[in-house]
Parts: sequence; C-alpha cells; structure tokens
Amino acid sequence: MFKNIFKRKEKEKNLAMNTVNLLAGILVHYPEISMVQYDPITQCLQFSYTIDGSLLKGLEIPELFLERDLFLGIQGYHRFNKIYSQVTEVEIEHIAPFANVVIRRDLKSFSPREISFILALLSQTIPGFFAIDGMDRRELEDLAMGEEPFSVRLENVNNVSGQREIVAFRDKERVLFYNK
Repeated sequence: MFKNIFKRKEKEKNLAMNTVNLLAGILVHYPEISMVQYDPITQCLQFSYTIDGSLLKGLEIPELFLERDLFLGIQGYHRFNKIYSQVTEVEIEHIAPFANVVIRRDLKSFSPREISFILALLSQTIPGFFAIDGMDRRELEDLAMGEEPFSVRLENVNNVSGQREIVAFRDKERVLFYNK
C-alpha cells in the first residue's frame, strides 16, 4: 500500500517538474510572454502578452475586431500547417495601464513555432507591441532551452496527466511559479 502512495507521489512530482521545465523554457525563450499557465484538466496552455494599454486606444479598429483578427490569423496558421486544434481562444483583458492579450491553446496540437507566429502576428496587428522584458535575443540563445529541446518538454507534459494547475510569470529577471 505504501509503495503505491510513494509511486503516485513520485509521478505527481515528475509531472510538476516537467511542467515547470516547459513553462520556464517558454518564458526564457520568449521574453514577450509575461505569463504562461498550464491546466492539466483541460490540457491547455494559456499565454499572456502584456502590452501598453494606450496602444489599443490608438488602433483604428475596436478591440472586438482585434480579438477576431488575431483568432482568424491563428486559425489561418492552423489550416496552412494542417493543425487540428481543439481549443483556440483569444481574449484581451485590461489591467490599467496595461492590457493582456491572452491566448489559450490545447497542448496536443500546439507547437513552439506557433508562438513565433503569434509574436509576428501581434507585431503586425498592434503597432508598437513591446516585450515586457528587454532581454536581447542573442543573450537568450545560451539560456533558451538548455539540453532538452522544446518539443521534448512539450511531449513530457503531454504524455502525463496531472492534478495541479501551474502558473509561471515573469518578475523583472526572474521566473516565478505557483500552483493554482
């Protein structure tokens, strides 16, 4: 009986470490992302891109159309790359004086290239889009993924189901984690 309890605790610990490694890798590699969250129940990743709220006020189109345009851009990327996503959501949240562009994606059909596409889409859609952390991309190459490739980290989290929702966010030059 105690062996089963210890095995289950070890499995939960491994899942948590796999998830922490994935979320840390995403935040280190993509400084434009201010927060990333993994929900093991829905098996979805949620990304938040923090932008200057005044940039949205200067746009010619209302936010509802901006959300729609971002969603359609991601859907076009999926069609072009033959990705069959189960969950793709785009939402804009206001936290004065900032705004968060929140994108929710299912982990099964997600790939790291999609983050790069979303960043390019945000840069084109929102003029003046900025990274919350000003690290230089050249500095990131040494830090980015270490020994373990990004796709392996995704696969490690994808293959194991867990119970705890983990959130990672950027605080200056640190990445902080908490269980939700």
